[in-house]
Amino acid sequence: ERVVGDVDDPHHGHADLADGAFAADMAGAHGSVGDWLRRQVRFAAGWALLAIAGFIVLSLLGWNVADPSLSHATEAPVTNWMGYPGAVTADLAMQFFGLAALAALVPLVAWAVALIRDQVPNHAGRRMAAWFAGALGAAAAIGCLPPTAGWPLPSGLGGALGDMVLRV
Repeated sequence: ERVVGDVDDPHHGHADLADGAFAADMAGAHGSVGDWLRRQVRFAAGWALLAIAGFIVLSLLGWNVADPSLSHATEAPVTNWMGYPGAVTADLAMQFFGLAALAALVPLVAWAVALIRDQVPNHAGRRMAAWFAGALGAAAAIGCLPPTAGWPLPSGLGGALGDMVLRV
């Protein structure tokens, strides 16, 4: 494969779009244009996952049980930092996972960083299953702690899923 700037390149120093020099330059030393495009998609997907994780963290940090959401109808204004979508996200996460919702984000962030670094996580199905099992385990572990008097949810600190695992 010929790369622009190689000693064997008859167009040394001249980019000729017709013979693929531009494509070789786009791909760089790592292979074809398809490889370059796949790396860019992984990079963008990694940043998108990191943005989603950031949104969820900010939603959880701004969680207010009195905010309107799918499980709480009210005319009160939304106080969540991420608006109504953040209020719904935080409410669902707290209802299902309780305080373990933050711990459940660790694999998402790790996966995002791996994609940004152009490392493709293998065994995606197994990893997702382990992610869910780990989140359930974290919810159950946190659910073992007694809720404080000010805990606003009917479930324990591990949310409904933590309570469910502890009952099994």
